[in-house]
Amino acid sequence: MHAWWQPLHDLIGHPTLRYHPAIETFLRKCADTEADKDGYEYFDIRKSVEGAPWFEAALTVQTPATKKKNRYRDVVPFEKTRVRLRAPLSSCPAGDYINANYIWNDQYIACCAPPPSAIEDFWSMVWHDNVHVILMLTNFVEREMLKADMYWVAKGRAVDVGNFTVELQHEEESARGYTLRCMILRHPASTSSSQPHNIRCG
Repeated sequence: MHAWWQPLHDLIGHPTLRYHPAIETFLRKCADTEADKDGYEYFDIRKSVEGAPWFEAALTVQTPATKKKNRYRDVVPFEKTRVRLRAPLSSCPAGDYINANYIWNDQYIACCAPPPSAIEDFWSMVWHDNVHVILMLTNFVEREMLKADMYWVAKGRAVDVGNFTVELQHEEESARGYTLRCMILRHPASTSSSQPHNIRCG
């Protein structure tokens, strides 16, 4: 979403000005104002549909196993368009479940930041759905609340996540407040690696 104050970022690209305390405070207040507007709109929409039979019927029925894969109790996928894991773990009682939905057919996938119990599922979805760009729309901590777990490791290291290997190759901070990370995702059972995955965090 474009905010009225965003052009200021172009004017304060110089590090000396960008990190001046007064500038930082101003930009932080602007960002909080915009975030609050989004929050109010979200809660208005939720209030208008909460408890409606048609809305409840459209959601994926939750079991004890699938609940463990959710980050939030009150954010669950719509059954009709939910992503189904292509290669679910046979031993997992949650089956093909991941808290994610396709948008515009299968052009985009929307999902919550995976909790630790679903990080392997997340990378499986990325691999099998041929995802090459991941846009993270939350910070790890917001208003003193944990919003996302780190599903990769520090630059120069590779980590095994179930059947996958994730390696952060490059990390770049933007003056606009986001971080661009380029990763390699590998599947040992495959003969080739996937293309680098661009992860933007901001």
